[in-house]
Amino acid sequence: MYFPTRTQFSRGDVPLSVFATAATIGLVACALLLVGSRQQALELRSMNEHAARLKQELEERDRTRPEAPEVSMSDFTRRLPRDADVRTFLAEVGSSSSRAGATFGGAQVQEREGSPERLARVDITLSLRGTYPQLKAVLVDLLGRFPAVTVTQWRMRRLDVGGASESSMVFALWSSGTLAANGQRRVGEVQR
Repeated sequence: MYFPTRTQFSRGDVPLSVFATAATIGLVACALLLVGSRQQALELRSMNEHAARLKQELEERDRTRPEAPEVSMSDFTRRLPRDADVRTFLAEVGSSSSRAGATFGGAQVQEREGSPERLARVDITLSLRGTYPQLKAVLVDLLGRFPAVTVTQWRMRRLDVGGASESSMVFALWSSGTLAANGQRRVGEVQR
């Protein structure tokens, strides 16, 4: 292959074939760029059409989907008890503990006043002893019997190698009413 020297370039002694080859390479490169950009334009157009079809399908699904009934907070609160029945809950804790073979050690009760923006609740911290399956049985029984109750905390400490544990469970009893007419929070402790 022939490559002209620097001197030949500076004097203009370069054969015409070198210029023709360079021009041909340039034209081929331009043609490849045009073909590539045309192919990318076609792919982009195809993707845009596909996106438009998907958008149309989603809009059709939204139009044909039945609207969910609007649930307001008042609908939810109507299903809650007006006042939290702490005595019934604590009595059931004792019964459930006995049935499961666990020991109920006591409870601390803290009531939190409700407002139009916030539900009233009673936090009850229970002290229980037993094996993990016994404690779990108490928990499952209480949650099954009281649908307006949630567990907010559960701490366990193993007492011995035999599997006995000491447990502190915090339950929240939710209600739709206010707790005290004077608006004060009341805190109490129940020992068994």
